[in-house]
Amino acid sequence: MQKSDVERLVGMEIPQERFDEALRMAEEKQRRIFSMTNDQNTMEPWYLLVLTKEIFFQNEFSRMTQDLCGQRDNMKKECPIKDQSTLHPTIL
Repeated sequence: MQKSDVERLVGMEIPQERFDEALRMAEEKQRRIFSMTNDQNTMEPWYLLVLTKEIFFQNEFSRMTQDLCGQRDNMKKECPIKDQSTLHPTIL
């Protein structure tokens, strides 16, 4: 399997280090699945391709989520709320 095969599936260029990471994780997952099922189909190249694509998307989603959380935390540090009373609803 080539990096270009995965790029074709995801519809974008993938940095080499992110491809390597996804491929390594996909190979580990492929071995685990095979050890649990003994299904030869899980050892086919197309199966590794699909696993690599899925793991690439999962890793990218995780990175974006972590980045957003970091940005939110930085915003809290830059603009602290001094009046905490507006954070809690009051009943009249």
